[in-house]
Amino acid sequence: MDDKFTDETKIDEKLKIIAEKELKDSFGNSLKTKKAILTAFSIGSVKLSNVPVGFFKGAIGRQKMSIIGGYLLKRFTILIDSQAGTIYLKSNNLAKLDYANS
Repeated sequence: MDDKFTDETKIDEKLKIIAEKELKDSFGNSLKTKKAILTAFSIGSVKLSNVPVGFFKGAIGRQKMSIIGGYLLKRFTILIDSQAGTIYLKSNNLAKLDYANS
């Protein structure tokens, strides 16, 4: 999740944090990454449960956009209509898989 969303919603105070790491750059600056579980997440009419999400805490401006990762996207058949500028997602047989090893 992007920094602005994380900061505005205080999501780290609302979700169960399952992992936390501290990364350091070559200058010794530290950056905390957190992994949490969303109890519910919907894409269109498809509802997913217990979806792992990652975000940075206290690093406003580094993560400028939210990204849906491949581990979630593999649960959908994806059709890209480049002429219309549209992406279609349809859940597939992987949609009900657990995220246990994510």
